[in-house]
Amino acid sequence: DTSRPGKKILQINRDNFLKTPILLAKSKEYSIKDIILYEAHVMGGIHAGSAKSDKDEILKKIEGLFVGGHRPSLRQLKAIARIVLKAIKPLKELINV
Repeated sequence: DTSRPGKKILQINRDNFLKTPILLAKSKEYSIKDIILYEAHVMGGIHAGSAKSDKDEILKKIEGLFVGGHRPSLRQLKAIARIVLKAIKPLKELINV
């Protein structure tokens, strides 16, 4: 639902999901895990902090750009959340029975 129309749907385990590349900036590739950790530890999802790596610094520099009214990393985080919610829907339905 979050990719191009006609794109094949894959079933993967959690570790491969977290390794999936979703953003390329300044020749640096960012995985789902990279974006989650950046939002949690730099942008204040858990606590606001400073960029600790070159990759974090690059993300920090592009945060002034807005995509659909949101910072690029937050926009990606919203897409990640939609995918996770869809993936756990069967589990949620089992629990709510």
